Amino acid sequence: MRKNTQVSTNQPIEWLRSKQAMEVLKVSRNKFHSLLKEGAIPVRRMNKRLFYINRADIDRYIQGYSQNQ
Repeated sequence: MRKNTQVSTNQPIEWLRSKQAMEVLKVSRNKFHSLLKEGAIPVRRMNKRLFYINRADIDRYIQGYSQNQ
């Protein structure tokens, strides 16, 4: 499930669910939740169980990770 919303620059934001984000990051569920708990990737909580991750935040994390390797 992807949600597109508009920001002031008229560029769409691609929101991913956790399963989609794990696929993009190529990490296990445990590693993914560790990243969220550490604050490495920000999340947008809709309620206690439902949250979305901005694809741009994942891309920034991947870019930063690859530069540190």
